[in-house]
Amino acid sequence: VLINSKPSKNSRKADGSWAVLEATLNAGKRIPVFFIGDIAKQDNRFDIGLTRLFKRGHDYTMGDVLQAAGHGGKANKAKLDITEALFGMVYENDQWDSDGTSDALAAKSRVAFGFARLRPKTGKVDQNIIRTVMMGPRGSFAPFYLSGRIKDWSDKEARPAGRKRYFPRFPAAALKQSASAITSRLTSWQGQYPAATDSRLKFLTPLAPGGELVFDGEIRLHNVTAAEIGALLFALTHGGDPAKPYRHMIGRAKNAGAGQTRVKSLALALDGNDADARKMLEMPQKDWEKPGQNQDGWLSAKSHSMEPFLQAFAKYMRSPANIPVWPNAPTIREFLGLSLPGNVGPPPGEAVDPTAFLKLEMFQKLRGFCKLHTAHADPPTDTPLRYLAAPQAMHAIFPWANW
Repeated sequence: VLINSKPSKNSRKADGSWAVLEATLNAGKRIPVFFIGDIAKQDNRFDIGLTRLFKRGHDYTMGDVLQAAGHGGKANKAKLDITEALFGMVYENDQWDSDGTSDALAAKSRVAFGFARLRPKTGKVDQNIIRTVMMGPRGSFAPFYLSGRIKDWSDKEARPAGRKRYFPRFPAAALKQSASAITSRLTSWQGQYPAATDSRLKFLTPLAPGGELVFDGEIRLHNVTAAEIGALLFALTHGGDPAKPYRHMIGRAKNAGAGQTRVKSLALALDGNDADARKMLEMPQKDWEKPGQNQDGWLSAKSHSMEPFLQAFAKYMRSPANIPVWPNAPTIREFLGLSLPGNVGPPPGEAVDPTAFLKLEMFQKLRGFCKLHTAHADPPTDTPLRYLAAPQAMHAIFPWANW
């Protein structure tokens, strides 16, 4: 169905031979197919198609590549990482190892995110409708999702290129021009794809040009450890840097620069489960987290201090079983580097922007260049291990650090 359908707004539309044969198959009747493999065995190397030149499946799945890189694979409830343990997980029966147990396939989340509501008099809905193309992530596009000399899902040496993340494009000085820049980028993509794939967007805009939209929301935690609280605080505040230089990206049109956001102020209200936990409930003592007249600290009035929990998280991460050099690890430095507005763009003195949206024909050329089985020669030995490499932050400030 996937490879014989055209993209449509909310569903797939049968195309070519499949448009003719779909009704026959849905009626319970047989249709002719071409196949490669053992028709009696039909394992994961058995492929079928409606024409002689059909698309074959790759030798390795996304799960295979993740497992080869040491990132997951089949579930083992004895090896939940801190994210799975905190946010919960659900696995199907066929995702368990043979030595696993199938009587507990789900773990409940201990974190609940409430709705964030727009603070009155900070923004409005812009009634202008912008037509554009919003394509979802496609892991099959190996050149961007895999690393290695040959970036192909059938190459046994291929590994995940990293984590997908949209970067903030607008430093504070460029916020006044951000709305027109986002609109221009979105409208420039029209006409590259079928009209059926068009999306129609409306935006929330600040009342003041270059101003801020302010939202208030609540996150509830239940039965969590100090390190887990610290992990959530580290992610939300980008480690608590008092200058608050980093930004998150939320909502739609993130690839055009929309949805740039940050935590402005938070209130931490906790109850300890025992005496040791209650000892950690301190009031903030240092200026970097104390509330200020302009909310220049991280915390609002009457909030518990973040520092003990950030330190507990750091102690957990720096243990010999985890990452002793944390946070000086590529994943953390890339997380911060990609969260800094204006940190991604054209190299100094060059006009070509490596982050610009590629034309459709360029996607096709790049895919052909990286594929394992094509008429092209193998990529040269100096080919980058991964495209779209992330910038790494060099000097992150963690005011609570005690190492």
